[in-house]
Amino acid sequence: WEWADRVVILSDGKIIADGNAREILSNEEILKKASLEKPDLVKFYDLLGLEGEKYPRNFKELEKIICENK
Repeated sequence: WEWADRVVILSDGKIIADGNAREILSNEEILKKASLEKPDLVKFYDLLGLEGEKYPRNFKELEKIICENK
């Protein structure tokens, strides 16, 4: 989601989240409430077991995180 710093999530015509893209797009509760899934980049990051770090916004950031955690 390198294309957005801020996102607004709607559910049933109401705003349920408005704020930092990195935080909202990795929040399972908000995504579930809006019938959305985590972005593929976030899913892949979780599969790598790198939880606790800041989620990458693009593949370049992911590459950097992977190299730092070798």
